[in-house]
Amino acid sequence: MQLNSTEKQILLKAAREAITANFRGESYDDPSSRQLPNLNTRSGAFVTLTKNSHLRGCIGYIQAPYNLFDTVCDAAVQAAMHDPRFPHLTEDELVKVDIEISVLYPPYDIDDYSEIELGKHGLILDEPKNRALLLPQVATEHHMDVPQFLSALCEKAWLPANEWKKRKLKLQVFSADVFSENEERKDDYA
Repeated sequence: MQLNSTEKQILLKAAREAITANFRGESYDDPSSRQLPNLNTRSGAFVTLTKNSHLRGCIGYIQAPYNLFDTVCDAAVQAAMHDPRFPHLTEDELVKVDIEISVLYPPYDIDDYSEIELGKHGLILDEPKNRALLLPQVATEHHMDVPQFLSALCEKAWLPANEWKKRKLKLQVFSADVFSENEERKDDYA
């Protein structure tokens, strides 16, 4: 699936409108989106909210519970209201927030850390007691090398930062199509 610019704009608008509707105790829908096949497929997606270039919320789904349009709407509301790292977004703040969407391509297992491609791959750590995900853009935005990216993933999963050096972690990688309101079009991380 490759989203075109119209579909991306619809999803960005839907994310913002879903948050706005949530403040009114309503849900958001755009019946015209139901006519676009890409927006009706199941695909994982994350919505990232930033305010003054600082993270303000980020929540999403590796595997889509709904079609892409509904997944983005739900993830936007979850990022605004239920990211445990931040207080609930206020209605006044919403105008100051930039929305970024990452549409995920299916993850797959890797056998060796050398297979990780910075700027292309996001990481998923999926072990019985420890789970974490870092989006592909995290490594490039924070100027990380592969060891730093792995350490950040471990810390996010509440493991020691150097755990990846001690043993082979159960990792998957994925790529994403990333776009935001702040930029007409970001480079694909795919």
